[in-house]
Amino acid sequence: MDPNHAPFAKRAGIKDVARLAKVSQATVSNTLNHPELVSPARREAVEAAIDPLAFGVLQALLRHGVRVPDDVSLVGYDDIPDARHLSVPLTSVRRPHHKMGTTAAEMLTNALSGGVPERRHVVFQPELVVRETTGAPTRANATERKST
Repeated sequence: MDPNHAPFAKRAGIKDVARLAKVSQATVSNTLNHPELVSPARREAVEAAIDPLAFGVLQALLRHGVRVPDDVSLVGYDDIPDARHLSVPLTSVRRPHHKMGTTAAEMLTNALSGGVPERRHVVFQPELVVRETTGAPTRANATERKST
């Protein structure tokens, strides 16, 4: 991996990841230090609220011998640039930031130019960017989960 693209979780501490994820530091610490919470016997997949939190989860899972995606799939949210540069590139949900900004600017420009302020509900379609952290569980693990 290119050192210029080191994962965010390695550069940021628990405090920073907690702030970005809008969760407590204890939540981040527990996720990183207790991978049994997302062990293959308990989960098929984990979805993290933001990519940096997924980076930490991935590190913890791999450190404890959990195979991603064979044992557990992992998905992040935001598709930040570092997501593609992890040891196991992260599947992530990408929001259409450009389209969201353009729409907001158009609505604001219209309101500032004397037009009638628009009241509308806008829904933007996210995109699932599939990489290497997702896949079907291995047959042995799927059978084990059904029997427990």
